[in-house]
Amino acid sequence: DIKEIYLSNETLTWDVFGGPPVDITSYTRSEEIGGTVNLFLDEILESDKFGESVKRVGTIQRGVQLTNQTEGAIFYGSAAEILEQCMVKPIPE
Repeated sequence: DIKEIYLSNETLTWDVFGGPPVDITSYTRSEEIGGTVNLFLDEILESDKFGESVKRVGTIQRGVQLTNQTEGAIFYGSAAEILEQCMVKPIPE
């Protein structure tokens, strides 16, 4: 499901995946940043490119902030990057 969301060229809704009929807003940091973004591209998207609907943010903090403020939003980061943000709670796979 994550791969489909991040490869999409159009806005999807969570009901496609069994959730509520809320638009999915997907966020990522820029590909030029490297690190976690490159790992995500290689391992999750299998070296494909982000879809046109994915929005770029400059920092982990901004991604977390927007995800917290935007209904239906999704963002990713490494545990070391995310766990320091007090409003985010990790979820099991």
